[in-house]
Amino acid sequence: MRKLFTIPLLLIACATIGADTASAVGTETIDAKNNSIARLTSDNVSNNGPALQKILDTAATRSHTIIHIPAGTYAFSGVVQMRSNITINFAPGAKFSSRNYASFSYLSNQSGYDGGVQNVTWNNPYFDGRGGSTAISSSMVHAKNITFNSPTWDRAQGQGDHLIDMLGSSFIKINNPRVIGTTNAYFQNPSSYYKEAFQISHATQWSYGGPTLSASAFDNLPSNNVSISGGLFTASYDSAGNITSYAPSPIGEHGNVAGMQINNVTFTGNSVIDPAPGSQKSWALGTIHFMATKNLAITNNSFEYRRAPANEYVISLESYANTQNTLSTQNIVISGNTFKNVSPTKAYVYAVAAQKNGSRNTIDNVAVTDNTVFLKNPSVHQPFLAMTGQQNIHNVTDRNNLFKSYPQTPSAQKPKDNKAKNQNQPRPKLTDHATQPIGVLPPTVRHPTTALITVVVIVAVTMLLQLSVLTYCAIKNRNQNRKKLVGPDNRKRR
Repeated sequence: MRKLFTIPLLLIACATIGADTASAVGTETIDAKNNSIARLTSDNVSNNGPALQKILDTAATRSHTIIHIPAGTYAFSGVVQMRSNITINFAPGAKFSSRNYASFSYLSNQSGYDGGVQNVTWNNPYFDGRGGSTAISSSMVHAKNITFNSPTWDRAQGQGDHLIDMLGSSFIKINNPRVIGTTNAYFQNPSSYYKEAFQISHATQWSYGGPTLSASAFDNLPSNNVSISGGLFTASYDSAGNITSYAPSPIGEHGNVAGMQINNVTFTGNSVIDPAPGSQKSWALGTIHFMATKNLAITNNSFEYRRAPANEYVISLESYANTQNTLSTQNIVISGNTFKNVSPTKAYVYAVAAQKNGSRNTIDNVAVTDNTVFLKNPSVHQPFLAMTGQQNIHNVTDRNNLFKSYPQTPSAQKPKDNKAKNQNQPRPKLTDHATQPIGVLPPTVRHPTTALITVVVIVAVTMLLQLSVLTYCAIKNRNQNRKKLVGPDNRKRR
């Protein structure tokens, strides 16, 4: 009997050793509503900031912590400081909302790309601006390796704010985002319209708007290696289909730092519907706008205007040399994008290399190719590419940018499928006006007559089969009766 217990005891010992090893490494999974550190309350009233901060601070002592957010709406107010090596998983139906103003920030008092919060992943987060009444934002100073998978920001961008402000941060990935409208304050203040949902900027004091940091944090480093893909940026609408807030400018940058250059930025596979019009300023002219950026790709996106007013430009590359030693805007690819019912007042893409402060800077190596514009009257349109300061713009490829008739049938319309790969997180339900493009007919519905004809044919075939069987049986019975009449007793005898 003792030998029989040997193997189970060994297995228990091995399991215990494994558990101790995991604890030593510092990995831990925490249920945000059921743990011994601090518990979040999903009543959409209580401020969960202090509780989440306590969980994060405890997690900072471990090598990696996974925080599970159960279903429910959790209210926040104030700043929550993120910590390194965290994964936050939102269950279906889980939301973070703002009571007044909430910020989930990645702040650092240290200089350098490795001086801030690192290795944070959000899976299916939902940030709710409470119907556009409150704002939610994030500031990143020297943050690194931050990933958002299938996030939603529902009317969360406030006046003068960004959803995420990247200052000297690197390797930021935002996969399959849903950005729906803005707060009411943003919508009612056109001077804020240049404020991007995701600003890619430098670690400078004038770019920052959060709690006080030491001077060493502002070392002017440019953000780099930023990717935003597969997303939806859309206006919000009322039940009648009227716009209640525009989609914010999805991505951009509107400042220069001498000798510093934002680089390696990708915006691909996104849909932008009814974005905010021009910012009423002499810069940040396009819905998407960049200055002094290197290695920028804007590819395979869809831009569509359904009810929003036209902007001057959709994409602008702006080099103003407003600081000395401003680096060149270079290696830009704008390709494979579609523009549906978009009629800018000046051009679709604008490149400007203007003179300021007695110096000039340049725009180099720009490829604007294979883009398609769908218009109801494609013979009337503004130029696809316009330039100012051509003497300072070099190596531009403007090729195969086409204007076509706006698709009028479902077969001609092939919208991109930018749905998030992970569908567990519930998404805001948009009105029919937000999901059905204007001018595109609804999918063809089979007419009831077709079904009636099908039934009639089936009945007719069945009756023919039954008639055939009856006919066969009648003939068989007749033959059998004939055999009886000419049987052995009725034959002629010799």
